Amino acid sequence: MQYSVVKDRMVSGTIGQASAFGLIPLRAKIVNYLVEHEKIDVSGALKILAITRWYTVRGLLVDLEKRGVLDYITSGKQRDAHSHYRLANGNG
Repeated sequence: MQYSVVKDRMVSGTIGQASAFGLIPLRAKIVNYLVEHEKIDVSGALKILAITRWYTVRGLLVDLEKRGVLDYITSGKQRDAHSHYRLANGNG
């Protein structure tokens, strides 16, 4: 079985099949990464998506948070260097 098929099945099982099918490839790549690595920040997402625009990647992460797929973890400080995203509670 191909690796991408295995990961797609893992994502479907983690966030639900309906949610997984509604993801565009860039969002799916973020969720695939989180299934394996638990957390991601904007800089990490920039690297795995090979996109150079910070605001584009931040927008993808915020959109996934609004959809209930991700939780945003922060200390509440402005410009928190340790802030990151994780799969939402109940998703993993």
